[in-house]
Order: sequence, then structure tokens, then C-alpha cells
Amino acid sequence: MDSEEPPNVRVACSGDIDEVVRLMHDAAAWMSAKGTPAWDVARIDRTFAETFVLRSELLGIASENGK
Repeated sequence: MDSEEPPNVRVACSGDIDEVVRLMHDAAAWMSAKGTPAWDVARIDRTFAETFVLRSELLGIASENGK
């Protein structure tokens, strides 16, 4: 069995928006490379991501320092 601690999962907050945008772009590129373009990458910007963050619809995994 792996002895690592489980990740610290939390709801993304307004300070995470730039990281959320980056992750959404990465996910869109990965899906597109697999032949499943699910998101219009041009629409993924701070305003688009902020909508989900402000509705508490995104989770984030915090690093050891809590960020």
C-alpha cells in the first residue's frame, strides 16, 4: 500500500482563476489531441473560468503549503 498522504482537495477560489484557466486550456488541448474537442479554447478566459469558480463548481488540489 502507498504511504503517501491523500491530496488536500478544496473548492477553487478567486485567487485560483489563472491556474484554472491554464488547467482548462491543458484539458482542452488534451481532449482535442484525442479527437474529442469538447471546449472552444477561444472561450476559455478569466471571465469564463470565474463563472465556475464563483459558483463553487470547481475543485482544486492544494499543495503541501495549502495553495
